[in-house]
Amino acid sequence: MSKDHFPQSFLWGGSFSANQAEGGYKSAGKGVSQTDLIPLNKSSKITSSFELNNCLADENSYFPRRTGIDFFNQFDEDLALISELGINSLRISIAWSRIFPNGDETTPNEQGLAFYKKVIDKLSLLGIEPVITISHYEMPVKLITNYGGWKNRKLIDFYTNYVQTLLHAFPEVKYWLTFNQINSGLTDPFSALGLLIDDYVSKELFQHDKFQAMHHQLVATAKVKQIAQQMNSSVLIGASVYDMTSYPRSPEPNDVLSNQESILISDFCSDVLVRGRYSKFILNYFKKNGVDLDITAEDQRLLLHNTIDFLGISYYVTTVVDQSTPSLFEINDWNIRDETSNKHLKATKWGWGIDPVGLRIALRRYTDKYPSMPIIILENGLGAEETLSSKKKIHDSYRIDYLRKHLSQLQLSIQEGVNVIGYFYWSPIDIVSSGSGQMHKRYGLIYVDLNDFGIGSGKRIKKDSFYWYKQYIE
Repeated sequence: MSKDHFPQSFLWGGSFSANQAEGGYKSAGKGVSQTDLIPLNKSSKITSSFELNNCLADENSYFPRRTGIDFFNQFDEDLALISELGINSLRISIAWSRIFPNGDETTPNEQGLAFYKKVIDKLSLLGIEPVITISHYEMPVKLITNYGGWKNRKLIDFYTNYVQTLLHAFPEVKYWLTFNQINSGLTDPFSALGLLIDDYVSKELFQHDKFQAMHHQLVATAKVKQIAQQMNSSVLIGASVYDMTSYPRSPEPNDVLSNQESILISDFCSDVLVRGRYSKFILNYFKKNGVDLDITAEDQRLLLHNTIDFLGISYYVTTVVDQSTPSLFEINDWNIRDETSNKHLKATKWGWGIDPVGLRIALRRYTDKYPSMPIIILENGLGAEETLSSKKKIHDSYRIDYLRKHLSQLQLSIQEGVNVIGYFYWSPIDIVSSGSGQMHKRYGLIYVDLNDFGIGSGKRIKKDSFYWYKQYIE
């Protein structure tokens, strides 16, 4: 099996985000983002204003996303090394706080724009198509402390001003993604939406604000599509979703019903993005659960007439659901636990079941629901603990096996008629883990010699999987 089984124009790439790779904390005019406040071994959830303010004032803890892997200073060498994979595209993100340090300014930080101009120019020189995420869990923290995050409709205007700035500055970029994993507001309201659950006096009020915030991001996506088409008709606007494919624990009808409900809730954002309207199921579910959203007539018009050009999918893991599983509608912290893990799958150290066939199952569902929508696999990868051998090598046969099996299922999906136009491995290089901030949870095809505290030589070393992926896509 090789890339010969894929379309000639297929996008072969890798993905990583600014907040996990760049570092450069407060460098060149950058403001503080929400992820800058998450210390080592703390989950990505900050839950209260008290906790947020403590992290702002903390000068003793180690905050790994403030240093990342120093891509801010080493991007030239890193991109040259990544290009040796033979990829034709790379998905990166732009840190909002590097362009508008507080988020609500009218004038951008020119030093931030200059940095990303150098990155994009380097990619062009290397013959690599940039695919850029506009907001990847890195909103300026001032938008949380001063405005309450995405529950505030004002953020739509701040965000669209930011996007217009990027589209003017980088007209050569064809592929843009409005939000990373836009449905992850369901399970990570701090990172995705800037909401602080413990500040709420009731669960009901929090659930209302969570879904109102998600609605505002959906409207913002539609406005970006409208703006982009007015500015440059060749630009393609997409958004990504976190795939939450699950299986019923048993054939007992209530388990099957609960699983169906879970998938319908997880897909509600992609339904709006692709179809331009909320499904009857989710509107009835809102009503049943007392969620009365402020959806204006203008919102409805924007959503209907400005659907996305492509759908990005992050696929890592599947789970099992039964009638006792908490609803995705209610939970605010989604982790793989014993009761949701699949005993039929081999799992990583972090409990994530490895399910290549699940990718094919997911793609069948998206194609059935959105038959004409181009799909890009924006994230797919394996995290593992790794140490250098005595010969300074990483022999990651498990990652090669992971890649081989997932690409095999992807090939079969394309043969079945799924319109997948690209595959991006997460990540071409080791970066700080999004969940825990650890470096020892390594996804990369390139090893970075740094430990959890950012200590080490920083040397980049190609793993065996680097050479396998390179050979596969040549």
